[in-house]
Amino acid sequence: MKFSDTSERSKGKLKAENIFFDNKELQETFQQVNRLCCQICSSSVSLINLLDDKYQYTISKCGKWRISKLTRKQSVCNFVVQEGRLLVINDLKDDKRTRNLQFPEDHQIRFYAGIPIRNNSGEILATLCLICYYPKELSEEEQQNFLLLAKHLEVLIDAFENQLQNERNTQVSVEKYIKDKEVWLLEIHHRIKNNLADICGMLQVERSESDDPIIKKILSRTESRIIAALKLHELLYEAHDMVHVNLKEYIEALVERINSVTKNDDTLINFNLDVGEISLDFSQTFPLALIINELVTNSLQHAFKGKSGSISIGIQEEEGAIKVRVGDDGEGISGEKYDEHHFGFRLVNLLAKQLQAEFKLDGKEGTKYELSFHPQTNSSTAYSPYDVWQNQNPKKSPAYT
Repeated sequence: MKFSDTSERSKGKLKAENIFFDNKELQETFQQVNRLCCQICSSSVSLINLLDDKYQYTISKCGKWRISKLTRKQSVCNFVVQEGRLLVINDLKDDKRTRNLQFPEDHQIRFYAGIPIRNNSGEILATLCLICYYPKELSEEEQQNFLLLAKHLEVLIDAFENQLQNERNTQVSVEKYIKDKEVWLLEIHHRIKNNLADICGMLQVERSESDDPIIKKILSRTESRIIAALKLHELLYEAHDMVHVNLKEYIEALVERINSVTKNDDTLINFNLDVGEISLDFSQTFPLALIINELVTNSLQHAFKGKSGSISIGIQEEEGAIKVRVGDDGEGISGEKYDEHHFGFRLVNLLAKQLQAEFKLDGKEGTKYELSFHPQTNSSTAYSPYDVWQNQNPKKSPAYT
């Protein structure tokens, strides 16, 4: 808070309002100092004036004084700054420095005494001054008391400046901690993404070397589930946002990767995406992505039987809820084909419960799934579907089929 610096002092008025006027405790203390000055020194007016290069600003007063801003050229306080010490002028009309100043003459000011108030860097920040509308002398005892009050004011401002500086230092430390933590989290996301990519690569190798269609299917579905996590960490890393995910961007990238892993070269499947500009919490995005992965993978593997077709994915925010619709125009799911004990369906149901979502299935004309849940702002929810499943089945392990 070095107001003597040109860059800072040019903002003196703003600084005075923001720092001094908004602090009630400081203003009360200023008022007490001014009242004591008037009483002890028998003065009509006592003022505390903040200074910049061009003006003085009255930030506290005792007595009749209506001037809040005055140019330094017309201010007697300007001579206090030049002297750098206590200045007492018994009669402004008799002093060669002040007899031609228009402002004191217009306001009939005759007596003036002022002391420079320095900040903790030794620079003059303000003045404490006494004004009378008649000539007077300031006794030796009054001068000593005036100096003591000015010193008290300096100590008060020094303490206030130190408090502000400590708050700034604390804020800088907190900001640095947050920035370091963000960099650390970005690095974690980056490493997780790379590790998941390595796992996907190993699964691809295993899949390409196997001649067993069942094993190929299991490896393909496992890879698509890992891709859901990989793309999420990749998007968080690229967006530099540790909490929220752009759902539209994420789902588009996810579907593209799922299709590349599970597609059949003999069939042409069109994807119709209608995803709104929704920012979703990280803890909800992952279970939703796994649900979409399961439903899309299921359609790609079972709905079309070598025929061409289309898969639609719609996600919109309606009346405060996230509405998810996934469907295909394939064969549909009859009662005989639907197996609620199949791991894929169990996984979807567990994830839907985790989202506290309403889940509906219609398998009459093609297959259509509807999911509805409310977005949350708390990212503390765990997103491991295995943990949820294991809590409900403590003695079992999931069978991948």
